[in-house]
Parts: sequence; structure tokens; C-alpha cells
Amino acid sequence: MILLNQTAQGVRPLAELIQWFEMQHRDHQRRILSELCDMIQHSRPRQDDGVQAIKNSGLKPTFTPCILLSRGTDIVRLRKVASLPEAERTKAMILLLNLFRISDNRRQSQEGADEPELHWWHEDLSDPKVLADIRRRYEQGRL
Repeated sequence: MILLNQTAQGVRPLAELIQWFEMQHRDHQRRILSELCDMIQHSRPRQDDGVQAIKNSGLKPTFTPCILLSRGTDIVRLRKVASLPEAERTKAMILLLNLFRISDNRRQSQEGADEPELHWWHEDLSDPKVLADIRRRYEQGRL
């Protein structure tokens, strides 16, 4: 999930994430998309975030994930996008990543320092020391 968040922060290129995602077993791809939906839910997406995510994704608005997201950003709709057939998963991941990027950036800019407990994915994932600390906390079961 670190690679996914680094891509959302612009630290790593989307092409690298796509290549990694497509190499994962189909069951792992489903888990990745499910976790991404959970992260999106925490970011409190709005309907207009979904519209913007479709534009930013570079995907055709007629693709199935785009059509689903254009109808709403609630968790039910997000789960439908995440559970699309294997042939649609890369498009779903790209679209959900864009939604996460938009809604999480907005939430951080609006709530920023007022947020009592920021998640690990809000940390500077370009910093090797931060990454080492995140991995250490994960291994200790504190994430």
C-alpha cells in the first residue's frame, strides 16, 4: 500500500504502480482495491470529486468504472467499482486512486492541522526515514 500512496502523493509514477498492480494475483488485486476503498471512505469524497477523478484519470467516461463512479461516491458505489471483473481492475485502480488523491488532498487542506490523528499515508512518503518508521510500526502491529 505504500507504493499506492506514494503514487497518490506524486512521489512515484503511475506507470510503476500499474505494472506492479497487474503483476499481483487476482485475489491480491481485490484486496488492494478494497483497501483503497476504505482509504477513500476516510477521505470523505464528494460527488464532484468523482466527476473530477474521471477527468483526471484519462479514462474514457464510457468505461464501466467511470459510469459507476459518475453515479455516486458512496461506499456501495466504490465497492462496485472495486469488485468489477479482472479485465476492468486496472481501470478501476486508476480511477479510485484519482478519487483518493482528490478527496484526500481536499480534506487535508481543509482540516490540516486540526485533524487529531492523521493516517500513515498522510506522511511524507518521499522521505526514507519516514518509510522506515512506517515499516517498523507495521511490523510491530501498530498500523
